[in-house]
Amino acid sequence: MSNHKDFINSESLVLTVPEAAKLLRIGIGRCYELARCGQLRNIKIGKRILIPRASIFEFLGMTEVTPA
Repeated sequence: MSNHKDFINSESLVLTVPEAAKLLRIGIGRCYELARCGQLRNIKIGKRILIPRASIFEFLGMTEVTPA
């Protein structure tokens, strides 16, 4: 049985920029740059930038999540 934090992390519809950077294995600054220039689709709420999980797959050229 997984704990609540694991559920939130694996099922979140959006990621913060540092979370997206970690998932993509790139630097945080580079991830902010990709979001700023529009290569990585994002949502801005106030000063906060959120990356929809689906946009990670779009950026990688994947249409759907495939099991490993």
